[in-house]
Amino acid sequence: MKYLANLLNSSEILDEKRIPSELYGRLLGDMQRLMVLCHAITSYGCASQSEIVLVYCALNYTSEHNGENITVAQAAKHLGAQMSSVSRTLRSLTQKGYVERYSDPNDRRTVRIKVTQAGENELKKVLRHIFSLIDKAMCDFSDEEIKMMIELHGRFVNAISNAVLSERRTDKCLRSKT
Repeated sequence: MKYLANLLNSSEILDEKRIPSELYGRLLGDMQRLMVLCHAITSYGCASQSEIVLVYCALNYTSEHNGENITVAQAAKHLGAQMSSVSRTLRSLTQKGYVERYSDPNDRRTVRIKVTQAGENELKKVLRHIFSLIDKAMCDFSDEEIKMMIELHGRFVNAISNAVLSERRTDKCLRSKT
């Protein structure tokens, strides 16, 4: 963390700072710890973190689209991932029996993903574990503090997401002009 503190106190990476340097350091440190914890938590079962996220994405899509299964391309777009990464994860999920891939009857070039009962059961097992850990972690917080934390966390995630999407659109526009 000392490297980051020194870097944040210089003008090498931030010319104008909206919040004090030490808070950027805490935020990045907390985000790093959270990523490590998320990986450990979602790797609780037999599936990897990327596999659990893909199964969740597919089930969520199916639920929101009247039972229609997600395509590989749609999954990649929803996850902000490369098609090759999604395909690699799908191969592993298929071998484990958590998903089935099939050609769309209306367009044979399109591949759809169907989560099997085993895949749904694996996701439920991981979610039970996550919710149990969250309940344990939140036992010292009041209901009001929990609501406030969830609200602020949601706003922060949305703000970061919007900033990343805006940056991607700008980068795409700049690349297309060259």
